Amino acid sequence: RRFRRAMVAPFRRFARSYHFASPAYHAAFSPRVAVDTAPIRAAALAAHGRLVAETSPSGGPASWHASPMVSLLGGKRLEGGERVLTVDAFGATNGAQLLASTDEMEALLRQIEGPAAPRADLRPAIRRLEARLLEQRAGEMIAAQLVDFGKQDGVTEFEEAHQANPVEMRLNDDMWEAEAAGEIVIPRRPVLVPCVSNFSHFLDLCRKTLRCLELGIPVVVLSRSHTAQYPFRWAQLLADELAAERVDPTLFTFVSASLPNQQRLIRAATRAAASEPAAAAEGTPTPFLFTGARSLAALIKADVAPGMIASTQGPNLMVALGLPPAVAKAAAVSAGRCPEIARDATR
Repeated sequence: RRFRRAMVAPFRRFARSYHFASPAYHAAFSPRVAVDTAPIRAAALAAHGRLVAETSPSGGPASWHASPMVSLLGGKRLEGGERVLTVDAFGATNGAQLLASTDEMEALLRQIEGPAAPRADLRPAIRRLEARLLEQRAGEMIAAQLVDFGKQDGVTEFEEAHQANPVEMRLNDDMWEAEAAGEIVIPRRPVLVPCVSNFSHFLDLCRKTLRCLELGIPVVVLSRSHTAQYPFRWAQLLADELAAERVDPTLFTFVSASLPNQQRLIRAATRAAASEPAAAAEGTPTPFLFTGARSLAALIKADVAPGMIASTQGPNLMVALGLPPAVAKAAAVSAGRCPEIARDATR
């Protein structure tokens, strides 16, 4: 099921272990899940209508001003900081945010600098709440994304989440068994998640946050400087669901803070990981799960987050040797139905 391969090169030694490209890895990708998107689309349209109906004279949904984005620590809202306005993908005001105060930042730092979490199998609880989020709250989550970002096809994103999540759950099951057998060690210091602007529901919520939480790994999600409202809205829903499942609330933290304070927190997490004997022995810095441009990932890694694990270029890159109608149509949909491409697709 697993293999280990070492390769010696001048001045370096590389080791590849665990089960990547093994039969067990391959088996995790089947069977394929069929998804009925019609109920998801209907729920999203209904929820979007409700959000639009409550548009505030200040811009954005009134509820995003009345219940502003805040830090979430131990299941509680931290509401003592400076109030600022948030903006959507086009720079228009769409809500409010409370930046962490000095005292709140100290509390957040104490949380992230604390001891590593104990090994805990949270897969049943996390998968129950994940099913509720994807099935019962999909409409409001997609609507928030549409109001905030304005372009991403949230219905397709949820369809892909329903299909990809079982694969990644099976991979996590294999990791849990491998750890129990003494084949691998899973560090349980906090993982840092800076959210993306477009497909945060599948990428940040499911792939990064929930897959870590179900193995007992604490997660700290960082706020954005724009399109920040809808990631916070899923974070608030998640915090509520964790409480309903009686999962330790300290395992999930959302940080609503200025960029300098976020950088301070990232550096503190890195120092805390270096002081942990097990992590220091493995040379494992705090994971910073980033999705974005390769050059930006390199800068962040060099300056503030040595534990950078980056996905760059992304799944939206499509290489085609020609432009047949089917490819042109797919590109038109991906590009938000750009008129020029859409015309080509109908030829």
